[in-house]
Order: sequence, then structure tokens, then C-alpha cells
Amino acid sequence: MTVEELKQNPAYHLLLVLRHDEILPFVQEHLMGSTGAMKSFWGAHLLLLAGMTAAALGDVNSGAMGWGTIFRQLAIGSILTLPALVVLHEAIHGLAYKLAGAPKVSYGANWRMLYFFAVAGDYVVSRRKFFFIGLAPFVTVTSVTIVALFFTSSQLNWVLWGVLLMHTGACAGDFALLGFYEKHRRYAELFTFDDVVNKTSYFYARETDDRSAEGV
Repeated sequence: MTVEELKQNPAYHLLLVLRHDEILPFVQEHLMGSTGAMKSFWGAHLLLLAGMTAAALGDVNSGAMGWGTIFRQLAIGSILTLPALVVLHEAIHGLAYKLAGAPKVSYGANWRMLYFFAVAGDYVVSRRKFFFIGLAPFVTVTSVTIVALFFTSSQLNWVLWGVLLMHTGACAGDFALLGFYEKHRRYAELFTFDDVVNKTSYFYARETDDRSAEGV
């Protein structure tokens, strides 16, 4: 379905217009929501902190390293690797867009609000594709990092714990958008597309479950 087909399809109505400079308050609004997406987001943080605490106590009690070394390595992982994490995170979003069928992906940043993004201009994304694109960085980075924890030294482990901590927090925007979708799950379908020129995202909803309304 093209953007024009979506706009002209009477089965759909415009649900939300989200300017990209309004993303931060949008995320803040949904972070405290009670959706499954946000419960998963905060639950992941609790599991992460529990795992870090157990690992730290194990290393300190065994004499493998002291608290100073742990915090130093943790800082390296959570702060010094941040630029690489940003690039990797958005690159995974971009790859997910391409795998979902987007012909072109562009990247950008809002330096005033300090957030970064990957968008596929005028490419209509279904709910299923959006979940795939939105979760791709979290699932990929988390899975690879957890596996790596079992094959690295104790000191490098704490760099990886820092990567996990920083990247999980950086996924707040993705989970907030997934929470928005969940909040509106009563709709049979939600489509979205990005207007790169005007820096705006549009969300269209379909009330019925008539598949012919998709026009594909």
C-alpha cells in the first residue's frame, strides 16, 4: 500500500500526527504506561540490575576484582561505547526496515533533544512490520551481548554489562511506540509512514477486520 492509497482509503482514519520534535514528550508520556510493552521494558531493567548485582557480589566475594574495577569497567561499557551503540542501534533499525521491504532508509539526529533515528520516507509500515523494526535492536544487541558474557574475562564482562545497561535504557523510545500500538490494539490494523521532509510521522487506523481494505 502506498501513502496515497492509505490516505484515500475510506476504511482508514488518521489517528495521530507525531512531529519528530515532539517525540521526547511522547516517549515520556508512554514510559509510565501500564501496557505490556512498558512492563517488559521496566522488567528487563529489573532483571538486568539483579543479574549485575549477583555478578558483582560473586566477583567481589571471590576476589576476582574489587568494586572500583567493576565501576570503572561498567563506566567504559555504558559511557565510552555510547557513540558506537548509537550507530549500531540505528543501523539495525535500518536493516530491519530494508528486510521489511523499505526501498530507502535515511538517518538523522535531534541534537537539542539528543535522540537519533532511522526512517523510511513515505514507506507504509503495518503493525506487524513495525513490531519487527522496533524490537530488532533490543533483541539483537541484548542476545549477542548476553551470549558474549559467557565467553569473555571478568573485566570485559563488566564492559558488556555496561553496554547492556546503556542500550536497554536507550530502547525507551522503541518500547514507548510499541506501547502506543498496544494501547490502540482494538483497531484491526495500524499503519504508519514518515514524512522525512516535514519531519513528521503519521498513524492511520482501521476499525474493521476486512482484509480487502488494505488494498494489497
